Amino acid sequence: MAFDKKLLETAKSLGRASRKDAVFAVEVIMGVGNQTDWRDLPTAEHPYGKPKPGSSKKLNALVAGVKEAAIAEFGKERIISVDLHTDESTPHVHVVFAPIVDGKLKQKQWLNGSAAVGLLRAKLHEHVNKHIECTYEKGAPGGAPHDVSKAAGGVSAPKPEPGLIEKTADKLTGRSAIEQLKATISSLNQQLQTMFSMLKSAEKRAADELALREKAIKKMHETRELAEKQKQEIEVLQQRIAALTPKVEAKKPVESKFSSVLDIMKPVALAPKKVPKP
Repeated sequence: MAFDKKLLETAKSLGRASRKDAVFAVEVIMGVGNQTDWRDLPTAEHPYGKPKPGSSKKLNALVAGVKEAAIAEFGKERIISVDLHTDESTPHVHVVFAPIVDGKLKQKQWLNGSAAVGLLRAKLHEHVNKHIECTYEKGAPGGAPHDVSKAAGGVSAPKPEPGLIEKTADKLTGRSAIEQLKATISSLNQQLQTMFSMLKSAEKRAADELALREKAIKKMHETRELAEKQKQEIEVLQQRIAALTPKVEAKKPVESKFSSVLDIMKPVALAPKKVPKP
């Protein structure tokens, strides 16, 4: 089934409108059989295990059964995607649906506790079993756990002995790695030479600046000493000028009597003359 992006966006918008932690999509993974039901154990010739005869036909039946189960239990209008995965030891199908009921997100209608989930598993098995015969056994969550030692292409899986081509490729790879290392060393040496040149230039500039600074300090001291000598000479000259200048005694000012004469010459106010009455 094609991926329904529009339905996913609709479910997201409903989730944002209701609450931040709303469940807008539910993913269900369905698989049939165990590792050795689909392929042989890993060998040196087939590290991922040789597929058993008739596997392709069984895969088609598995996908058909999962689609029927998803449409029946979740509703075709709610299915976002149905994808077959064969990247692990056992083929499995991923079903993603939007839990929209009456325009609202209600994932609890399918996943309301362990009892509801167990019932859903049983119903899904009934649909899948119509297309590919299988038994449903209750075990760990999601079914019986896989055997790690049988994992296709796993760490513990046998690895084939390298042939002439592989050995030659390893040698070429080694030579290529050596050439790359040599090129890296050459590049680092060039960078080191550049850094040494920059360091020498910096040292020369620093030495020149230090010499200029010392010269300036020396000139400053010489100028200060000359200024002190000139100051002393000025003081000596001022002392000689003071010694040669004659001292004039201050004379007492002569008292003038002109002001008293003026006081005597002041007019005297006359009393008004009385005129006899007729």
